[in-house]
Amino acid sequence: LLEKYVADQLGTGFEKILTKGRLIPHNKDGQMIGFKLIGVKSKSLFKKVGLKNGDVITQVNDISMKQPDQGFALYQAFQDEREIRVSLLRNNKEPMTISVQIK
Repeated sequence: LLEKYVADQLGTGFEKILTKGRLIPHNKDGQMIGFKLIGVKSKSLFKKVGLKNGDVITQVNDISMKQPDQGFALYQAFQDEREIRVSLLRNNKEPMTISVQIK
């Protein structure tokens, strides 16, 4: 069941998911445009939902990731939401959206 898998991957207080990949602020032309995903481990929740190393996440559901304090929005969405829509830039090219039903 995907819901149990997601809970197992998050761990208590996100401790486990933080070891499977990191989100770091990403700037373009001096302005923050989102969070870059780095250090993604194989078989992680990130990989399972279609995210890759180097993806720049610009929005999670209706939350813009252009502010440093929004870094946990993706983790929170995994925990709280039934469906997640992640808007991102892959390979610094055209934007794309990944939608995942998790519950």
